[in-house]
Amino acid sequence: MRIFEFVVVSDDLEAFMVAGRKNVQTSVRDEPGVLSMHCVADKSDPTKLYVVEVYEDEDAYRSHVESAHFRDFINAIKGKVISRRVIETNPKMVGSKQFAWTEQ
Repeated sequence: MRIFEFVVVSDDLEAFMVAGRKNVQTSVRDEPGVLSMHCVADKSDPTKLYVVEVYEDEDAYRSHVESAHFRDFINAIKGKVISRRVIETNPKMVGSKQFAWTEQ
């Protein structure tokens, strides 16, 4: 499980979200080792986004970052991100129900 913190240029937020949505949808649909991906915005600063990604194992993560759709995402967000921070974690308790929710 990894947590990413992005701060996005405000004028580029919608373009970032379009690229991110495509990456998440394709990853969850097409990559068996991707268990879940979630993107949330800070309530007080909509340009600060947190992405939580859960993979079956390290190989699944490596496969994800080598995928064409992930490379497309990285290319699409170039110049749109002010800062990016990665938080590596060791999951201790994870529970979920199957659901799909996207902002309308």
